[in-house]
Amino acid sequence: MSTDEATTTSEDVLHQLRQTDSRTLRFLPGGLGLGLRFTDEAAARYQRESIAAITLADDVAEGTRARFDMLRTVWPYGVLCYEIFTLVGEHALLVIEQALRDRFMQLTGGHLVFVKNGVERTVSATSYEDVVRAARRGAKLRISLGKEIAFNGMLDGLRSWARAEGLLRGQANQRIEATLTDLRNWVAHSNGHQLDMPTSAIGKLQDVAEIINQLWDHRTPGGRLYPQLAERQIMTLAWNPVNGDQYTEPAEHLLADGDVAGLRYLIVRAVDEPNRPGSLGLFGFDALHETTTYPAQLLWGPGDRAAAADWYRQEQPESDLVDHFDHLYLLRHHCRRLYQPMRHDVAAGLTGEACEGTWYAVKTDDPSRAFVHVRNLLTAEGCDQQERCDTCSAMNLATGAHADVLAQLPPVPPVQAQDAAMPSARPRWHEIAGRQSL
Repeated sequence: MSTDEATTTSEDVLHQLRQTDSRTLRFLPGGLGLGLRFTDEAAARYQRESIAAITLADDVAEGTRARFDMLRTVWPYGVLCYEIFTLVGEHALLVIEQALRDRFMQLTGGHLVFVKNGVERTVSATSYEDVVRAARRGAKLRISLGKEIAFNGMLDGLRSWARAEGLLRGQANQRIEATLTDLRNWVAHSNGHQLDMPTSAIGKLQDVAEIINQLWDHRTPGGRLYPQLAERQIMTLAWNPVNGDQYTEPAEHLLADGDVAGLRYLIVRAVDEPNRPGSLGLFGFDALHETTTYPAQLLWGPGDRAAAADWYRQEQPESDLVDHFDHLYLLRHHCRRLYQPMRHDVAAGLTGEACEGTWYAVKTDDPSRAFVHVRNLLTAEGCDQQERCDTCSAMNLATGAHADVLAQLPPVPPVQAQDAAMPSARPRWHEIAGRQSL
């Protein structure tokens, strides 16, 4: 082959490599755009901007960061080769184990205590391979909180460790993490092939980034798995006892002039969340039962506007932050009635007849999941008494009489909650026959 022919061939190859993959042009920000197409320049700009928004926190371990940043570097080239999107999405799943290993070594410092048959064995590990070898001897690992957990050094053991240490949180997230682990195992030991859409692949990359950042105690603003803590603002809830009209507004508005005669007011600390499908939002507030997605706290009321304004002016309550995850709810089933969830401290403050029946302690991310889970337990529809229920993303902690359930939970100061609720709050109980109450 002559020099000119070789040069021409090389130029042809480079020209082909520079051509936009036409499959990429069909994917707009919302997914597959039927009948619509990106221009070459717009496709390149969109993919570059999409990946630029997915970042890791500054203190993430260098090994994890290097592998993740390599994927971010390669991603925009999917505009030229569509298969790159799939390769990046699949390899992102492999970075989860790298992150867990790096975080494990950081937090333990390589000093491990294994316990078997009551006998302690201390191990000094200079690499994670040392950890894996030590874990193969079948002892339990003692973590920083003093608990002892089963630990095999593999990905599932690392996930269990991260959960036990409180690095990963959320009952629904636990199921998502398990799904990502299954996908990772499929990638690592695949017997087949699949081609991901860019929207699916970048979704994996976003989830992996959120998990990694959470391992280093950083939330993701607007994230799907680990969003920032929600702010509980000081709000007023008001209703007209005559015509049933209801209102909600920031409590600071109480200091302004004006009033609607006859309104009754509550002042609460709560997340002013938009109504979700099937949710009443703050209009469903009940001081005795958990009926809002995020825990809401009654501060004052009910009363008229003048009294509410005086209290607010004197007390000046402040907002706070509340987590989205792992709330403990207690539910009562008595005389064929399943009651709405209660907070732990509110249930602990009950006395007399209010304690009768069978009680269920459930950990979930929101009260509606807790209610559905216990309802399903009672009606034998898809849930059972195993410790964890993936159907409802709920964890069973205890079942039995009121005193027995409380005895199995960490002690809390009991709260004598006031019987106050918005007129539109959900019924406090639903008739569900189920099993016989205690």
